[in-house]
Amino acid sequence: MPPAFRHGKGSRVLVGPRDLSAYLKASTITASCDPADVTCFQQNDKAFIPGLSGVTASFSGLFSFSTGVNSTHIDRFLQTALGGSTQLVMTVGPEGDSTGRYAMMMKGDETKLDVVAPLTDAVSISADVLGSDGYDGGVFLQGVLDRLTTQSGGTVSFAGSTVTGFSTGGGVGHLHVVASSAVTNFVAKVQHSTSGSTWLDLITFTAFVGPTGGTFQRSTVAGQIKEKLRGTVSTFTGGAGKHATYALAFARRGKQRG
Repeated sequence: MPPAFRHGKGSRVLVGPRDLSAYLKASTITASCDPADVTCFQQNDKAFIPGLSGVTASFSGLFSFSTGVNSTHIDRFLQTALGGSTQLVMTVGPEGDSTGRYAMMMKGDETKLDVVAPLTDAVSISADVLGSDGYDGGVFLQGVLDRLTTQSGGTVSFAGSTVTGFSTGGGVGHLHVVASSAVTNFVAKVQHSTSGSTWLDLITFTAFVGPTGGTFQRSTVAGQIKEKLRGTVSTFTGGAGKHATYALAFARRGKQRG
Protein backbone atom coordinates (compact mmCIF):
# COMPACT_ATOMS: atom_id res chain seq x y z
CA MET A 1 0.00 0.00 0.00
CA PRO A 2 1.22 3.54 -0.69
CA PRO A 3 2.02 5.70 2.33
CA ALA A 4 -0.83 7.72 3.83
CA PHE A 5 0.64 11.04 4.87
CA ARG A 6 -1.18 13.26 7.36
CA HIS A 7 -1.18 16.98 8.08
CA GLY A 8 -0.51 18.02 11.67
CA LYS A 9 -3.28 20.63 11.80
CA GLY A 10 -5.82 18.08 13.05
CA SER A 11 -3.72 16.92 16.02
CA ARG A 12 -5.49 16.21 19.29
CA VAL A 13 -3.70 16.53 22.67
CA LEU A 14 -5.47 15.15 25.73
CA VAL A 15 -3.75 15.59 29.10
CA GLY A 16 -5.59 14.24 32.13
CA PRO A 17 -9.08 15.83 32.26
CA ARG A 18 -8.24 18.51 29.68
CA ASP A 19 -8.28 18.81 25.91
CA LEU A 20 -5.38 21.20 25.32
CA SER A 21 -5.62 21.12 21.53
CA ALA A 22 -7.11 24.62 21.26
CA TYR A 23 -4.08 26.13 23.03
CA LEU A 24 -1.20 24.18 21.49
CA LYS A 25 0.79 24.58 18.27
CA ALA A 26 3.32 21.75 18.68
CA SER A 27 3.69 18.47 20.55
CA THR A 28 6.67 16.12 20.66
CA ILE A 29 6.97 12.68 22.27
CA THR A 30 10.52 11.30 22.37
CA ALA A 31 11.23 7.66 23.24
CA SER A 32 14.78 6.51 23.91
CA CYS A 33 16.75 3.48 25.03
CA ASP A 34 20.11 3.93 26.77
CA PRO A 35 22.75 1.55 25.33
CA ALA A 36 25.23 -0.35 27.51
CA ASP A 37 28.72 -0.69 26.11
CA VAL A 38 29.75 -4.37 26.06
CA THR A 39 32.86 -3.99 23.89
CA CYS A 40 35.69 -6.30 25.00
CA PHE A 41 39.25 -7.18 24.02
CA GLN A 42 39.81 -8.74 20.60
CA GLN A 43 36.98 -6.73 19.05
CA ASN A 44 37.58 -4.12 16.37
CA ASP A 45 34.18 -2.42 16.64
CA LYS A 46 32.13 -1.21 19.55
CA ALA A 47 29.28 -3.47 20.71
CA PHE A 48 26.18 -2.44 22.62
CA ILE A 49 23.13 -4.01 24.20
CA PRO A 50 19.87 -2.17 24.91
CA GLY A 51 19.45 -0.80 28.43
CA LEU A 52 16.79 1.25 30.16
CA SER A 53 14.05 2.86 28.07
CA GLY A 54 12.60 6.29 28.67
CA VAL A 55 10.09 8.73 27.24
CA THR A 56 9.59 12.50 27.39
CA ALA A 57 6.87 14.78 26.07
CA SER A 58 7.01 18.47 25.19
CA PHE A 59 4.07 20.76 24.46
CA SER A 60 4.08 24.37 23.32
CA GLY A 61 1.42 26.86 22.34
CA LEU A 62 -0.36 30.03 23.36
CA PHE A 63 -0.71 31.35 26.90
CA SER A 64 -4.18 31.85 28.36
CA PHE A 65 -5.05 32.72 31.97
CA SER A 66 -8.13 33.14 34.10
CA THR A 67 -8.62 33.28 37.85
CA GLY A 68 -10.75 31.11 40.10
CA VAL A 69 -10.75 27.49 41.24
CA ASN A 70 -12.88 26.44 38.26
CA SER A 71 -10.56 27.84 35.62
CA THR A 72 -9.84 25.39 32.82
CA HIS A 73 -7.30 27.59 31.03
CA ILE A 74 -3.95 26.10 30.13
CA ASP A 75 -1.88 28.27 32.48
CA ARG A 76 -3.73 27.21 35.61
CA PHE A 77 -3.75 23.55 34.57
CA LEU A 78 -0.02 23.37 33.80
CA GLN A 79 0.95 25.37 36.88
CA THR A 80 -1.05 23.02 39.10
CA ALA A 81 0.50 19.95 37.42
CA LEU A 82 4.09 21.16 37.99
CA GLY A 83 5.34 19.25 41.01
CA GLY A 84 1.89 17.76 41.58
CA SER A 85 1.27 14.45 43.33
CA THR A 86 -0.84 12.97 40.51
CA GLN A 87 0.87 11.86 37.32
CA LEU A 88 -0.40 13.22 34.04
CA VAL A 89 -2.04 10.75 31.64
CA MET A 90 -1.53 11.80 28.02
CA THR A 91 -3.03 10.70 24.73
CA VAL A 92 -1.77 12.48 21.63
CA GLY A 93 -3.29 11.98 18.18
CA PRO A 94 -0.79 13.40 15.65
CA GLU A 95 -3.22 12.66 12.78
CA GLY A 96 -6.43 13.50 14.64
CA ASP A 97 -8.64 11.40 16.89
CA SER A 98 -11.00 9.57 14.54
CA THR A 99 -11.73 5.95 15.48
CA GLY A 100 -8.75 3.79 14.50
CA ARG A 101 -6.28 6.66 14.19
CA TYR A 102 -2.87 6.49 15.89
CA ALA A 103 -2.73 7.35 19.61
CA MET A 104 0.54 8.08 21.42
CA MET A 105 -0.05 7.13 25.05
CA MET A 106 2.05 7.71 28.18
CA LYS A 107 1.98 8.91 31.78
CA GLY A 108 4.48 11.06 33.63
CA ASP A 109 5.34 14.08 35.76
CA GLU A 110 5.58 17.66 34.57
CA THR A 111 9.15 18.83 35.13
CA LYS A 112 9.31 22.21 33.40
CA LEU A 113 6.99 25.11 32.60
CA ASP A 114 7.92 28.14 30.47
CA VAL A 115 5.91 31.31 29.83
CA VAL A 116 7.53 33.59 27.24
CA ALA A 117 6.36 37.15 26.49
CA PRO A 118 8.18 38.46 23.38
CA LEU A 119 8.06 42.06 22.22
CA THR A 120 6.74 41.24 18.74
CA ASP A 121 4.56 38.15 19.19
CA ALA A 122 1.87 36.51 21.32
CA VAL A 123 2.65 35.25 24.83
CA SER A 124 3.51 31.56 24.64
CA ILE A 125 3.56 28.66 27.09
CA SER A 126 5.39 25.32 27.02
CA ALA A 127 5.81 22.32 29.30
CA ASP A 128 7.96 19.19 29.55
CA VAL A 129 6.81 15.86 30.97
CA LEU A 130 9.13 13.04 32.07
CA GLY A 131 7.41 9.72 31.45
CA SER A 132 7.26 6.51 33.45
CA ASP A 133 5.96 3.04 32.48
CA GLY A 134 7.17 3.57 28.93
CA TYR A 135 5.40 4.78 25.82
CA ASP A 136 2.64 2.92 23.99
CA GLY A 137 1.50 3.35 20.41
CA GLY A 138 -2.20 2.55 20.19
CA VAL A 139 -5.41 3.64 18.52
CA PHE A 140 -8.39 5.81 19.33
CA LEU A 141 -11.50 3.77 20.04
CA GLN A 142 -13.50 6.97 20.45
CA GLY A 143 -12.34 10.46 19.57
CA VAL A 144 -13.46 13.48 21.60
CA LEU A 145 -17.24 13.37 21.47
CA ASP A 146 -20.06 14.96 23.44
CA ARG A 147 -22.52 12.24 24.47
CA LEU A 148 -25.99 12.40 25.98
CA THR A 149 -26.62 8.68 26.44
CA THR A 150 -25.00 5.22 26.37
CA GLN A 151 -23.29 4.14 23.16
CA SER A 152 -21.10 1.52 21.48
CA GLY A 153 -18.30 2.85 19.31
CA GLY A 154 -16.92 1.62 16.02
CA THR A 155 -14.83 -1.52 15.69
CA VAL A 156 -11.04 -1.41 15.28
CA SER A 157 -9.44 -4.62 13.99
CA PHE A 158 -5.90 -5.74 14.77
CA ALA A 159 -3.92 -4.88 11.64
CA GLY A 160 -2.68 -7.87 9.65
CA SER A 161 -4.56 -10.50 11.68
CA THR A 162 -7.14 -13.05 10.57
CA VAL A 163 -10.61 -13.39 12.05
CA THR A 164 -9.07 -15.54 14.81
CA GLY A 165 -6.02 -13.34 15.29
CA PHE A 166 -5.04 -11.85 18.63
CA SER A 167 -2.11 -10.40 20.56
CA THR A 168 -0.74 -11.81 23.81
CA GLY A 169 1.15 -8.98 25.48
CA GLY A 170 -1.74 -7.30 27.30
CA GLY A 171 -2.38 -3.60 26.86
CA VAL A 172 -3.19 -0.21 28.33
CA GLY A 173 -6.33 1.93 28.06
CA HIS A 174 -6.93 5.65 28.56
CA LEU A 175 -10.19 7.42 29.36
CA HIS A 176 -10.35 11.22 29.19
CA VAL A 177 -13.57 12.93 30.26
CA VAL A 178 -12.83 16.57 29.45
CA ALA A 179 -16.24 18.02 30.37
CA SER A 180 -19.51 16.90 31.94
CA SER A 181 -22.71 18.31 33.37
CA ALA A 182 -25.54 16.84 35.49
CA VAL A 183 -23.92 13.37 35.46
CA THR A 184 -24.43 11.00 38.40
CA ASN A 185 -22.91 7.80 37.00
CA PHE A 186 -20.70 7.18 33.96
CA VAL A 187 -19.10 3.81 33.15
CA ALA A 188 -16.92 3.43 30.04
CA LYS A 189 -15.39 0.18 28.83
CA VAL A 190 -12.91 -1.25 26.36
CA GLN A 191 -14.30 -4.47 24.90
CA HIS A 192 -12.76 -7.11 22.62
CA SER A 193 -14.14 -9.75 20.30
CA THR A 194 -13.08 -12.42 17.81
CA SER A 195 -16.08 -12.31 15.49
CA GLY A 196 -17.47 -8.84 16.20
CA SER A 197 -20.81 -10.29 17.28
CA THR A 198 -19.98 -11.33 20.86
CA TRP A 199 -18.12 -8.76 22.95
CA LEU A 200 -16.29 -9.28 26.26
CA ASP A 201 -15.29 -6.57 28.72
CA LEU A 202 -11.53 -5.97 28.71
CA ILE A 203 -11.23 -2.80 30.84
CA THR A 204 -13.92 -1.09 32.89
CA PHE A 205 -13.14 2.50 33.81
CA THR A 206 -14.51 3.16 37.28
CA ALA A 207 -13.50 6.81 37.65
CA PHE A 208 -16.62 8.78 38.58
CA VAL A 209 -17.18 11.85 36.42
CA GLY A 210 -18.77 14.21 38.70
CA PRO A 211 -21.87 15.95 38.39
CA THR A 212 -19.67 18.50 36.60
CA GLY A 213 -16.13 18.82 35.35
CA GLY A 214 -13.78 16.15 34.02
CA THR A 215 -11.80 13.12 35.03
CA PHE A 216 -9.34 10.63 33.56
CA GLN A 217 -8.13 7.11 34.14
CA ARG A 218 -5.34 4.83 32.91
CA SER A 219 -5.70 1.09 33.28
CA THR A 220 -3.52 -1.84 32.20
CA VAL A 221 -4.52 -5.41 31.43
CA ALA A 222 -2.47 -8.60 30.94
CA GLY A 223 -2.89 -11.59 28.68
CA GLN A 224 -4.64 -12.17 25.37
CA ILE A 225 -6.30 -9.31 23.49
CA LYS A 226 -8.70 -10.51 20.81
CA GLU A 227 -8.62 -9.23 17.25
CA LYS A 228 -11.38 -6.63 17.40
CA LEU A 229 -11.67 -3.73 19.85
CA ARG A 230 -14.32 -1.13 20.60
CA GLY A 231 -15.11 1.50 23.21
CA THR A 232 -18.50 1.68 24.91
CA VAL A 233 -20.37 3.67 27.52
CA SER A 234 -22.52 1.11 29.32
CA THR A 235 -23.92 3.30 32.10
CA PHE A 236 -24.86 6.97 31.78
CA THR A 237 -27.26 8.51 34.30
CA GLY A 238 -27.93 12.00 35.54
CA GLY A 239 -30.30 14.92 35.58
CA ALA A 240 -31.92 16.95 32.86
CA GLY A 241 -29.50 17.98 30.14
CA LYS A 242 -26.78 15.56 31.24
CA HIS A 243 -23.79 15.24 28.92
CA ALA A 244 -20.17 14.08 28.96
CA THR A 245 -17.41 14.88 26.50
CA TYR A 246 -14.88 12.07 26.45
CA ALA A 247 -12.34 10.03 24.47
CA LEU A 248 -11.08 6.44 24.70
CA ALA A 249 -7.80 4.94 23.48
CA PHE A 250 -6.15 1.53 23.75
CA ALA A 251 -2.70 0.14 22.95
CA ARG A 252 -1.66 -3.49 22.63
CA ARG A 253 1.65 -4.32 24.31
CA GLY A 254 4.42 -6.73 23.46
CA LYS A 255 5.86 -7.48 20.05
CA GLN A 256 2.42 -7.53 18.44
CA ARG A 257 0.90 -4.06 18.36
CA GLY A 258 -1.82 -2.23 16.53
